[in-house]
Amino acid sequence: VDALLLHVPESLRDLCRTVTRADLAATVAVNCATPEMPVTTYLQYADQATMTRVYDALVAAHAEATGSSCQMEPGEGPYTVDGIEVGRLLCVLQDDVATIYWTDERVSIMGRAQAANRSFAGLYAWWLEAGPLP
Repeated sequence: VDALLLHVPESLRDLCRTVTRADLAATVAVNCATPEMPVTTYLQYADQATMTRVYDALVAAHAEATGSSCQMEPGEGPYTVDGIEVGRLLCVLQDDVATIYWTDERVSIMGRAQAANRSFAGLYAWWLEAGPLP
């Protein structure tokens, strides 16, 4: 858990608690809730292949994610940090709540957050600061 928390933004770390069964393929997971993001989960996987398999299953389950920008609509695609592709991003309405999933291939961590409202723009802006941190 301590190793996973090193990749969670410092402002969230004190709000995190270990969760079990968040995803049986994950080696460890923490939930870090805030008023703006009542559900935020970071999942650490043993390797990139396992994380990618779980993420690909989410993509397959959300065929509606065809948009070009998670800032406005459901969508899916790669994202970059300093011009280097480091992971993928999936944005969907899940149970009528704006939800974002992201992977970080550098550290085999997948994150999931749900906004307190249906705003993809607000969720995306929050995600830009949410990590995981390398």
